[in-house]
Amino acid sequence: MKKLFILLCVFLGMRSPVAAAPLFGTELSDFAVLGASTVTSTGLTTLAGNLGVSPGTAITGFGPGTYSGTIYPGGPVAATAHAQLGAAMANLAKLGSGTQLAGNLNGLTLAPGVYTVAALASNLSQVLTLDGGGNPNAYWVFQMPSTLITSPGAVVNVINTGAGAGIYWVVGSSATIDNNTIFAGNIMASASVTLNGGAAIVCGRALAYSGAVTMINVLVNATTCAGTSGVGSHGFNGGLVVPDAGGPLTPAQGSGNCTLSAGETALLMKIPDHVAETSQTVDIITIRKSDNSPGCTPALVGLVARLRFACAYLNPVGGSLPVRLNGNVALSANATSSCSSSGVEVPVTFDAAGVGHTTLLYADAGQVRLDASFSVGGAVISGSGSFVAAPAGIVFSQIRQTASPGLTNPVAGSADGPVFLKAGNPFSATMTAVNRSGNPTPGFGQEIIPETILLAPGLSVPAGGAAPPLSGGPGRFNAGVATAANLTWSEVGIITLNASLANAQGYLGGRGATGNLPVTGTSEQIGRFIPDHFDTLVNAGVPMPCPAGLSCPGAGFVYAGQAFGMTVQARSLTGSITTNYRDALARAVTLSAWDAPGSNVLQNPPAAPSAGALRQTALLANNFLLGAADLSSQAYRFSAVFSATNPTTASLSAPTAIYLRALDSDGVSSALGTGPVEGGVMVASGRLLLVNNFGSELLALPVNAKAQYWNGRYFADSVTDNASRFLRSDVTLDNCTGSLRTGTACKATVSLVATPLSFVLAGGATRFALAATGPGNTGSADLRITSVAWLPSTMARLRVGTYKAGPTIYLRELY
Repeated sequence: MKKLFILLCVFLGMRSPVAAAPLFGTELSDFAVLGASTVTSTGLTTLAGNLGVSPGTAITGFGPGTYSGTIYPGGPVAATAHAQLGAAMANLAKLGSGTQLAGNLNGLTLAPGVYTVAALASNLSQVLTLDGGGNPNAYWVFQMPSTLITSPGAVVNVINTGAGAGIYWVVGSSATIDNNTIFAGNIMASASVTLNGGAAIVCGRALAYSGAVTMINVLVNATTCAGTSGVGSHGFNGGLVVPDAGGPLTPAQGSGNCTLSAGETALLMKIPDHVAETSQTVDIITIRKSDNSPGCTPALVGLVARLRFACAYLNPVGGSLPVRLNGNVALSANATSSCSSSGVEVPVTFDAAGVGHTTLLYADAGQVRLDASFSVGGAVISGSGSFVAAPAGIVFSQIRQTASPGLTNPVAGSADGPVFLKAGNPFSATMTAVNRSGNPTPGFGQEIIPETILLAPGLSVPAGGAAPPLSGGPGRFNAGVATAANLTWSEVGIITLNASLANAQGYLGGRGATGNLPVTGTSEQIGRFIPDHFDTLVNAGVPMPCPAGLSCPGAGFVYAGQAFGMTVQARSLTGSITTNYRDALARAVTLSAWDAPGSNVLQNPPAAPSAGALRQTALLANNFLLGAADLSSQAYRFSAVFSATNPTTASLSAPTAIYLRALDSDGVSSALGTGPVEGGVMVASGRLLLVNNFGSELLALPVNAKAQYWNGRYFADSVTDNASRFLRSDVTLDNCTGSLRTGTACKATVSLVATPLSFVLAGGATRFALAATGPGNTGSADLRITSVAWLPSTMARLRVGTYKAGPTIYLRELY
């Protein structure tokens, strides 16, 4: 872990510095935002400092935007600040081009100095680190001849410097700081400045010399810079001064690292960033200069000094727990109260190397300043250093259904474990940011830019299954605790909740922390999740469209006993297929037929004259693949069917709509849940009408076949049937008479025309032919079609050797 080096000084008989003026004039230094033509804000923009425009006068969007200082829509104060901006830009130009950099600043760590940066479509999309090397008055000047542009989520991270530092971005035209960029320094644009949604200048200013400043829901902090390495600075406007005699800018007094004048005494404190409530060693080095050389030698070697320590909250700006030193000495009234500004004396022994040591404990999360002072030789040495303490992790609790009955997570361990929730239905979880001792860290989530938690599912069961993201997330943490009340997961199985910081740089990364402090957590296993409902579908195109005069369900029309395809799909609340419903997570499914979707009135309709039944009433669990099971040979039968030998119609059922239902052993149903679909089809008793015919034994004799269905009153032509078929081998000829008979059988000459081998109905009808029986072969034969169970045929009598009808004798009987 990196350590934060803070140099704190007291001057004893120090030489007077050369007279000089700040780079920013008094008026300009008080502004957070200064435009030339207009200043415009949209949303909840927050400015720490003054707000103004000059020579223009238009300022809009405040409120809802806020500012902590004074607003100047034109007027002498804004005009003076505008003139000071021009002077500062001119003075910075005198520093020259310095080090030439390519336009891409991603991943660079830059020491203090002057840099010229080429223009690019984006100068920064990742992290730029400005490392002051322990110099509290370090400065960076970026000469941008054309534009300054960042991409969403870019970060300027400033480390190892202090309140006297200065960062200046001198832009030849316009600057655009894109969404959610964390930026530091003073943007001084010749034209305009645009700050897009969620961008934050955590320490610095937005200054436009000739154009507009446009902001969308942003933060600009030009005052205390809490939460940054420049805490206590005035918007990173230090580091350089303007000599009264004119000429180039010069470094501010003390800007050299450890270049102390004669008689100067200093403290160098090393305070590591760490996990809350883990003991840390604070090294306190006392040094003095024996002469004007840059070398420093230890002072106060072997002495025991009573240092007065106090603590203060930087980020968040308030707190409820104190820093504890030297075992458990609270820098407050007690171990559970806030930091006290008066402080507590703690004895510190300095070793032979001149290094003092004490231990530090902090039970909360955030950035905290540690102040120290002591007296030696009549001189008071004082100073402060800061550290960041991060939560040890996120702990989950109270995982339960959101809706009634509010079942608590049963922590299923396998695919056979208890049911928790239907896929896509809401559940809640409580998250607590805890320290190493497992106690809440109330400061987490209260930071100036609140840290937030992302939740992602970790798939436990099934291995290698689908793991779609969660919907919903936690609200803002309060007292270290947040509740996600409407989490949903749209799959089947068992998961964990995995928590991580939204800030990819770790806790307060880019906002004061010098290292990556991750905050993570994993819940207990959550589940078992099951489908919200089933959809049952009758496969498209099977078997035929609805005939005119009938009102069929969407799938159309089928004969009783005729096979059709169906599919059962396991779905979530939102309708997505739960593809994990397979293998051990799938269940045996019972199939049934009902009179209407979702109905519990009549199963296996109609009630009269005869009930029906599905051919297949069960699906095995292993029939499911990726959440769906296909059944290609489903059928619905009536108890009575047409028979050519007993052609009564009294027991035949009128066309009946059936709707298919699926129900598994976990209670998942196509009749329950949100928006289930129960596919339906119209079922009718069918027959194949074969028409009698007669003709010459010397010619082929046509035979007409027509599909029909019982409509409740008569057999109607099934004109939409373009699917039914039968083979030539399904046609039987028997009961031959006359010379067509040999013994008890028909002669071999009694047969169908050789081709085709199969017959498909078109418009509900087809035609085939009896081959010519030949000279002398006359008589009759009965023709039937077998093996088409859903279309039992009538019998057709075919006569050959008869050329026309008649004469006809009509007989009338009178009573």
